[in-house]
Amino acid sequence: MQLLFLLCIVGAVPSYEIRCPGRSEQRILSNQCPNPIQFHCLLTAADGVYKSECRNREWVIKGNYPVRRGFRQYIDYEPCPIDRYQPFVFWSNEDHQCSMLKSLCSEKGQVQYDNGTTTSDKRCNCDTASGYVFAVPPKNKRVCVSSEEDCSCLQKSCTDIHRQNAEGRLFYGMAVFLIIVTIMFDLMVIISVAFCRLELLCQRQHEKRDTVLPKIDFVNRGKQLILSDIIILHNDEDYYNFAIYKGHLKFIAKQIGHNDVTIESFKDVFPSTEKIPLREVIKQCKFLFLYVSGIHFPSEVAMYGLNEKEINSVLMLPKKITKYPSIKTVCAYSNFIYSEIDLDYYNYKNEKTIRESYKETFKLILKSIKELVGQYGSAVSLTLSLGVYPSSELSVFETNIRFVGGLLALYALTGDKMYKEKVVKIADKLLPAFNTPSGIPNSMVNVRTGGSRNWGWASGGCSILAEFGSFHLEFVYLSEITGNPIYKEKVDKIREVLNQIEKPDGLYPNYLNPKTGRWGQQHVAIGALGDSFYEYLIKSYVQSGNKDELAKKMYFDAVKAMEKKMLQKSKSGMVYLAEYKSGRLEHKMDHLGCFCGGMFALGAEYSDDKAKYMKLGADIAHTCHESYDRSATKLGPEAFRFDGQTEAKSIRQNEKYYILRPEVVETHFYMWRFTKEQKYRDWAWEAVNALNKNCKVDGGFTGIRDVYQEHGSQDDVQQSFFLAETLKYLYLTFSEDTVIPLNKWVFNTEAHPLPIQGANTVKEIES
Repeated sequence: MQLLFLLCIVGAVPSYEIRCPGRSEQRILSNQCPNPIQFHCLLTAADGVYKSECRNREWVIKGNYPVRRGFRQYIDYEPCPIDRYQPFVFWSNEDHQCSMLKSLCSEKGQVQYDNGTTTSDKRCNCDTASGYVFAVPPKNKRVCVSSEEDCSCLQKSCTDIHRQNAEGRLFYGMAVFLIIVTIMFDLMVIISVAFCRLELLCQRQHEKRDTVLPKIDFVNRGKQLILSDIIILHNDEDYYNFAIYKGHLKFIAKQIGHNDVTIESFKDVFPSTEKIPLREVIKQCKFLFLYVSGIHFPSEVAMYGLNEKEINSVLMLPKKITKYPSIKTVCAYSNFIYSEIDLDYYNYKNEKTIRESYKETFKLILKSIKELVGQYGSAVSLTLSLGVYPSSELSVFETNIRFVGGLLALYALTGDKMYKEKVVKIADKLLPAFNTPSGIPNSMVNVRTGGSRNWGWASGGCSILAEFGSFHLEFVYLSEITGNPIYKEKVDKIREVLNQIEKPDGLYPNYLNPKTGRWGQQHVAIGALGDSFYEYLIKSYVQSGNKDELAKKMYFDAVKAMEKKMLQKSKSGMVYLAEYKSGRLEHKMDHLGCFCGGMFALGAEYSDDKAKYMKLGADIAHTCHESYDRSATKLGPEAFRFDGQTEAKSIRQNEKYYILRPEVVETHFYMWRFTKEQKYRDWAWEAVNALNKNCKVDGGFTGIRDVYQEHGSQDDVQQSFFLAETLKYLYLTFSEDTVIPLNKWVFNTEAHPLPIQGANTVKEIES
């Protein structure tokens, strides 16, 4: 009976408001996972609730503990709280919190020296003002770490105290003397080095008359243009910091009027298989060369084929390896050659006094680049690479809608051939995921090995409808512009499988097994796990110039089945689409499902009853607006329910958060374009004001944990779809119809516009 109870717990993926199960309980629960080490109990960042699940474990870095974050509930990290620390890496399944409690420094005679860090324990010392000293001298003499040594304090007699003070004065005098000697020695070294460098410089100038330096082709390697504005040397271990700096520098560049700065990694531009003498790179460089110095050890440069002595002599590593890296220029255009200019992100972030000088320095660097390149951006090539990923696995769906869709939109809007070349490289990395017995792609692909797999939690290894059903727009257009039919063939195979498979009550369940070609759990939803599949059916028909009749038929058949089984009306008359689970309805609608109001309006033009579907779109728009209007923040929750006296409100804590989602304002945009009713612009403006009031922070915008609390806590995350979708749809709602007109463009599910065949011709240009 107890085992049956535990099976029910695992199957339901339980929530624990206060804590995770104990070790003994976890050992029993872990047996329900395919592999016991997959059992996790993690805190959900959005709602502060602990949840159990089976998933692959990941390394957690020092000073952090694992949490679940985002719609996909990926593993992320949070720094240890003030009373705990984590001095070593560990697996995400091993603990749900930082494993070490900090010492209290509360024993007799002890006082706190500092609180330690997220990776180290609190440090204590003795209350010397009250006559206490360490019973056993600690390693540091002045401070002691209780978890590593005996920090007991004893109260000494007056005689001992006087003697100790005398010893202290003697120690102080000796320390001052040593400092003076050290300074004098350093001055002598500096003078000697200066003379040596002058002699070396003269020697080099003499040698240059007789020596022709080997030439390195920085512009073309094969057919690839590699010219970039800024190239940063880094290694795999500091890739996270490199990404921070790259984003930070681009942000600063945009602030000072340079919107097209291209920043790349050294490894992307110069593969490690090429032996490149760094000194020659610097002598002949055509770009700004930056070095991430803080946690980069010289011995690790071998991966680039660089000589350790060369890099030491050229880059002049700091004597002390600091926790955070700083960027120094060692090669640039114009008067910055061989200069060392600190561009330290962490100082910039934390010290307001140096921000303006920092900006001016970077501005001068960019100005120098601009002067030499000429018309800025005309000679800049976007260098994308899938070779420097902290993880070799990618989500096939997310990569497609964000990167493939985004680059295709750039190509369609600019005609720049470069974007087409880059998107082909990315799309080709996704193709191995389609190599399944049914042709239904797996969710994850390893870009290095070509292997693919599905999420362990997805109904026994099934593929997800919203994921494999959202490739058609991108892949059809990619085949069109490249002339390569393979992309269209892949999505046509998906279409064929879905058209021929038997559908329960005409509905499409959210899970399909790619090996057997059979449905998984009988769960149907217009929101999470199903959403964009339906959107892509009608949009494929629109994209084709109204030629893809199979897509149109499948769309309206699916809509009619949902109308029959899932469309509901509340007591007050609000219309919504409930979730269908094994023949029963759950009267809940996700924020993700609120896009369908716009979808119904878009499809109305091609239906046999336009008025009916325009009204359905308007009814959904009204319901989703009510979910916003009934909250204290005027923003909508992740999901809302119709249960008893509750209508269009969340009743569960883990559904009350808002993470800057776009679906509600997306429907407002479509309804405005099709009806021109002022209320849709009014509702969109209400959302703008609510975002500014509740989500705007110094660094951008953040999600909130509870839409029903004014001035509640924030999640400190700005989702990428906020820029790609939410702000874009709001902007377009208040723009003229000629800005991305819907008779020439169709949006993918990440709001990237793709051209409609026959209505929008792209003229290709060279970069």
